[in-house]
Amino acid sequence: MAQITVLGGTGYSGEAIVREANARGHQVTSWSRGPASSPIAGVRYETGSLLDPDVRVRAVDGADAVVGALSPRGELEADFASVYGDIARLAAAASSTWAVVGGYSSRRTVPGGPRIAESFEVPEEWRPEIDAMVDVIDALERTAPAGLDWFYLSPPLEFGGDDPVEGSGTYHLVADGEAPVHASPRLSAADLARAIVDEIESPQHRGGLFGISAG
Repeated sequence: MAQITVLGGTGYSGEAIVREANARGHQVTSWSRGPASSPIAGVRYETGSLLDPDVRVRAVDGADAVVGALSPRGELEADFASVYGDIARLAAAASSTWAVVGGYSSRRTVPGGPRIAESFEVPEEWRPEIDAMVDVIDALERTAPAGLDWFYLSPPLEFGGDDPVEGSGTYHLVADGEAPVHASPRLSAADLARAIVDEIESPQHRGGLFGISAG
């Protein structure tokens, strides 16, 4: 049993990860700006702004794994990469796994090639969020703190709040540099959560980005 902390644990992806980890018997703490609308029995809920350095320290303290399931929106939009960079530093110091739920456009479609964000036109209204997630993976690949145990999971383009919450129980993983798989049905939050918790329990893709689609 591990102590797993989920940042953004009341959001679309985060709540599914909280639910999955809790169902497997892990000790789960959810951090969010506001209270959970439907708390899950057995989960510890904490509230606070991750712009506060003290909140970041508290969020990482005692965790075997910290999952970043936040979006670079609202108060985090301008400082998202720096907040995640500090979480990475704290996780390395605490010997915690740092797991990031990333963005589709952070992937590469060929080994060593440009990221999707660099090679395709994207709507301007999406650009700040895309750039923030690319900054996070760039920092991890180039300057991850010494000893940091990390991975970055990139969902498919179609993944989001309009997708089903429950899933099939299967998923397909794609290494960075392979063409993304666009499968039907669309990936559910539950199947993304299974992939995250599977990787925490049985490491297979540490120190890099990998993609996921419906199995």
